[in-house]
Amino acid sequence: MTAQRKKAGPGKRAGKAVSIVGVTEPKSRRIYETMKRRLGVLSAYVIKGSLHAIGLAYPHPGVLPDGEAAVTALTISAEGALCGATSGEERAHLFHMPRPGLIGDMGVIPGVCQVAESVVLDANGMVHGASRDKGGPLFSCDLTGCYLGPYNASNSPILTRRGPFRDDGVISLAISNDKTVIAGVAEHTGRLFLYSLKRRTIRRLPPIVREGDAFGRVLAAARDGAFYGSGKEGQLFRMSVEGDVEWLGAHVPCRRGKGYLARVSSLVQSRNGLLYGGTEDGYLFSLDLGSQELISHGRASDIPDLHALAEGGDGAIYGLTGRYPWASHLVAFRPDRSEWEDLGFFKAHGHYPWIGYQMRALVAGPGGELYAGEHDRFGHLFMYYPPYKTGT
Repeated sequence: MTAQRKKAGPGKRAGKAVSIVGVTEPKSRRIYETMKRRLGVLSAYVIKGSLHAIGLAYPHPGVLPDGEAAVTALTISAEGALCGATSGEERAHLFHMPRPGLIGDMGVIPGVCQVAESVVLDANGMVHGASRDKGGPLFSCDLTGCYLGPYNASNSPILTRRGPFRDDGVISLAISNDKTVIAGVAEHTGRLFLYSLKRRTIRRLPPIVREGDAFGRVLAAARDGAFYGSGKEGQLFRMSVEGDVEWLGAHVPCRRGKGYLARVSSLVQSRNGLLYGGTEDGYLFSLDLGSQELISHGRASDIPDLHALAEGGDGAIYGLTGRYPWASHLVAFRPDRSEWEDLGFFKAHGHYPWIGYQMRALVAGPGGELYAGEHDRFGHLFMYYPPYKTGT
């Protein structure tokens, strides 16, 4: 992460956030094209497409306080309204972006410091999340009741309730296709739970792994109405919304002798019906939900932990590799050509240069654009527009 501490220009301000790069801005187009030519042969940075960044806590004062702006989870509505959660040293926040470049703070999440690595939207526009803190308290907020304008803003209250566990936190959430049931997984024990949005009740399920066994840190809701995850040595399971767990014959790929790394770190349902997943060892795989056939697509690079996936408007499966101490790379797998591409680091030029070393969350917008969150005390939101035809 680098920053030029000179006074920033007026820029594009919305809710005190500063847009720091964009090839659509005439003043920065020449800079972008010059850097693109210079770095076009050997470059560690993303130079294909258009990369923008918005600072949440930098320059000071930002939308969020310094130290409370580490973007941990993102979700987006079908209309393109983005909502995210941050983690901090003492407090966590919800923020929203109703349209690109307009960002506002929805408020402090009461009693939460570290947020689970996913937030979900239900059919009524309520945002739901959980905490990695002890007990895993749940929280929710009505996104439809939040308004953000150039001169005023209003937010719905963030409601919290007791979590599903006594001595553990929640690492991941997923919401069913009918938007009525939320499933989650405990960070340290791998225990699963179901939260019924209709009855407002939590049901803890029997353990699916023994103490010390590896388990996946993520769940995903698939088109068949079930949830998918992984257990010991990367064996996949299917869980119904009623909590019935069925173990599949498929195991996620890993290097020989490293079964303890065969843990699913990310899952995404593609438009072609396949369920794509990334592993802690950096492998990408796809699962046919009908035949339950699993195909390994290899690794994008030697950087481990493919921990976030999203499908772009061009049909490519984009992902983030590398957790601390590794620097995150944006990678892309193109199913039509079975081809990998390592796009490089996140770097933006503009009012001040910024490199996002620790990227945690990734979602795709309705127009095929990608949103990635920087897990850093200053917290930047990167918007990536691939150089391909998107949408229909």
